[in-house]
Amino acid sequence: MSLIVSKRYSKALLEAFADAGKTDELAGESKTLLEVINQSNLMKFLTDESYSNKDKKSIIDELVKNSSSLMGNFLVLLVKNKRISQLEEILQQTLLEIEDANGRAQVEVISAIALSEHQLEKIKEISAQKFNLKDVDLINVIDTTIIGGMIIKSRGKIIDSSIKTQLSKLSQEIM
Repeated sequence: MSLIVSKRYSKALLEAFADAGKTDELAGESKTLLEVINQSNLMKFLTDESYSNKDKKSIIDELVKNSSSLMGNFLVLLVKNKRISQLEEILQQTLLEIEDANGRAQVEVISAIALSEHQLEKIKEISAQKFNLKDVDLINVIDTTIIGGMIIKSRGKIIDSSIKTQLSKLSQEIM
């Protein structure tokens, strides 16, 4: 249920910034706000019922002094609608939607050994084609437990050509 709500609020936030012609600013403000959330007790304060909405609004006003009024109004709306606890999820969803709109995504490549630059470039090209992307942010993770081959992950989609998975499938077929 919370993912559905987060997507709705994210879509509304994106539309508000798009209508104002400030979509690029939204990405920057969302990233900055996520950093603040992760480095402070902000969410504890904003979700604590013992503080009034007026107190929360004053903190939000201080927080978004260097941000747009759109973001400030959005945060106040979340407090008013008692959805502020979902702020982090909404901002993450917003960043994903911006990446989707721009044809960008993060692709994680899990391999048993470190891959060469040439291999990473080739995987980047293939990932762009398979996932229909214009720009790929590639992350190479080394996991020796997959034995060999690789696993490519992006946005909930997985291409698994690891030896570990192939052996597991073969084992299940034999039994």
